[in-house]
Amino acid sequence: MISVLKFIVSSLIILSIDGYIIKSINYPKISLSKLSALDSKTAVTKSFPSPSSLDVYVTGVIDSPVDKVWAVFKPFGYDIKKWWHIYETIQIISPPFQDEVGAIRQFKLGAYVPGKGTVFKEKLVARSDKDYFEEYEYVDSEPKFPGFAANTFVKFHSNSNGTTTVEWGSKSKFTSDEQKQALIATQTSAYTKGIEYLQQYFAVSKPLQIPEFLLEAKKVLTRILLDVATTDDNADWGYAVYPEYPHYPNIPMYELPRLVKGLPKSQAFGPTRIGKAGKRFAEFAFAYIGLEERLNKSNDPFTAFKAFQDGINLPVTPYAIENWNSDTAAALHFIKGLSPLTIKVVKNIESINKNYHSALGVQKLNEYISQKKLLVVDYPELEGLFPYKGMYLYPASALILNKGNGELDLLAIRLSDDLPVYVKDKTPPNRWTLAKFHLKVADNHIMQFAFHLGYSHFALEAFAVATHNAFKGNLKGESDHPLWLLLQPHFRDTIGINYIARNSLISTDLPFTDTTFSSGTPQALEIVIKAWKQWDYVKSSFPNQLLERGFDEAKTDGLEGFSYRDDGFRLWKILGNYVSSYVDAIYVTDDFVSSDNGIKNWIDEITSPFKANVNSFPKEIKTKKALVDVIQNLIWKTSAGHAVLNFAQYQVGSFTPNAPISLLQPVPPGNDEISLEYLVSSLPNLKDPAGLTKAAFQVSFSHFLTEPSDYTLGGPKAISPLAEKYPHIHERFQLELKLLSIDIKARNEKIAKAGGAVYPYLDPEFVPASVDI
Repeated sequence: MISVLKFIVSSLIILSIDGYIIKSINYPKISLSKLSALDSKTAVTKSFPSPSSLDVYVTGVIDSPVDKVWAVFKPFGYDIKKWWHIYETIQIISPPFQDEVGAIRQFKLGAYVPGKGTVFKEKLVARSDKDYFEEYEYVDSEPKFPGFAANTFVKFHSNSNGTTTVEWGSKSKFTSDEQKQALIATQTSAYTKGIEYLQQYFAVSKPLQIPEFLLEAKKVLTRILLDVATTDDNADWGYAVYPEYPHYPNIPMYELPRLVKGLPKSQAFGPTRIGKAGKRFAEFAFAYIGLEERLNKSNDPFTAFKAFQDGINLPVTPYAIENWNSDTAAALHFIKGLSPLTIKVVKNIESINKNYHSALGVQKLNEYISQKKLLVVDYPELEGLFPYKGMYLYPASALILNKGNGELDLLAIRLSDDLPVYVKDKTPPNRWTLAKFHLKVADNHIMQFAFHLGYSHFALEAFAVATHNAFKGNLKGESDHPLWLLLQPHFRDTIGINYIARNSLISTDLPFTDTTFSSGTPQALEIVIKAWKQWDYVKSSFPNQLLERGFDEAKTDGLEGFSYRDDGFRLWKILGNYVSSYVDAIYVTDDFVSSDNGIKNWIDEITSPFKANVNSFPKEIKTKKALVDVIQNLIWKTSAGHAVLNFAQYQVGSFTPNAPISLLQPVPPGNDEISLEYLVSSLPNLKDPAGLTKAAFQVSFSHFLTEPSDYTLGGPKAISPLAEKYPHIHERFQLELKLLSIDIKARNEKIAKAGGAVYPYLDPEFVPASVDI
């Protein structure tokens, strides 16, 4: 039976990853016989114009015979999507709705291309099967381009070596130099991309070099599914501690948050979820097609990392790419970037490292402090860590100046006591950039391992087990307890996603983080343990942790544009109203709360050292208000608290120079300038297999982890079963969430138009109700 099971599971994994990545690239070819039916009208036309007469002209070589290339290119309507993936929709709209000369097509550009959402109409003017030639013209668009006209020409030539040369160009009429400049750039990009898509389409017969870690991921998923298939799903779930980490017996793994014993079948990902994971891997694998050619074309060692996003299916992150070396953007990173949980208001000069005193001057610092203009980020959790496998990590800190009106600037960076404080405008440019790289690496480590993995994933698994056992376990027999019904949507898939993380990111045999993060896996675990020992359930609530760092709802901190704080307080209140309404409906008085055995069992499960072992959780809940406070805090942690850490990872962190996860060079002693070559060598070398793997991991990791959830706070699926009994509470909750979502979208649209950094991570439409990714 087990051998049959292994065969089924292995086949399923191969289909979901190998098949999805490779076979879905190999789109069904269009037969020549079918295409011949489209030749009902073929216009005789002049030859391809002289390139010198065209406004735009590009050319390329396709590795396939001309008749096959023409057969794929020729369709003017829907079938073009089989090789050119820029379209959201495309169809022929002119009677008789046939693919023939004179046909007018209408298409809408998809989400991952410039001009997304724009609708165009084009007319097929001429087409010759004999000459492998086509001409089409611009008819209309929305938005419109007044006075613009264009004719596009495409010609294919057969080469003696069996390949095909394609020429693609256009003649246009413009109404202004500005329009001409913009539209020529757009047309050049479109035709170049079109040739690249054809090249990629006909390259599928060549072996596709899948990144090694994706192949390792397949092994991990196979093992996980086999483990699940042989694990019983008991009514009461057992608790476990993390086993000793091989070769590092001194790491106190038992001090990590408790985890579930085994993997209950009800918590394992089903075929749909596994399929979504395969799809995410496949999307990244598409980006690998043509990567080497794109890297070879790049002349800039930093923007070369954009080559991953220039492939197929991956979103582009223009703000990160354009502003990766901006000091203003670097300062904004700590309120709109990977984590808004570190930045603090400096209340007195004694709270910052003394090296800053001499570097910036005590008088100037005290002036900034008295005006509430000085902010600080620091990462003491990284003290005592060592270089690991040629990667470097500092216990960095930085001072940030609040210049008012939401404008921040990076004043100074301290990496360690062995290095000078690097001050803006007094530090040579390359050295300053390297210091910023190391500051971002420190921030990335604390976000990923302390806040994200530790406080969100690991901590909340213990709550998921405790909540199940207190209300649903056979020993309690209270599966219809109202608190179980209320909390159930907020633990969906948490144990399942954590199980995958344990067996991949920090596993004992295939730890993906060991060669990709500067800390390596062992030291990353030390970061988690150190942070967890300091964690407090009540003090870490949304308003309490902000207040401890000097921020409040009234904005007495003087910081404008802190969307995490502003959106967060609105969402916090909405969650409070929601929970309070249910508690009022369930419990008439405080006495009903204090006498509820289900609540007592829940507290015992969470706080007992033999169970979840969360010491900071309240030891008693006797009033409705106390119950509301506890549940409001828990729902925030499972939803918004995780979302702000997880979903910035692609937009902020997929472009390596903007937020590196590892650096391969330390900062040399002193303050002399370093060479550009040394600065570049601190980042992964994209022409070296090991460096390429590091960079590829960062992109794929961030892409995979930011998969949108199907069960969001503001969506139709993550609904408490209590909603059926109290529909008015649910309807009010959804209305308040919708209003917040509308306001966040409107603000971000305004910021985006001005070229600024948006903050969408607390939009209820996208915030998962649970830690499910």
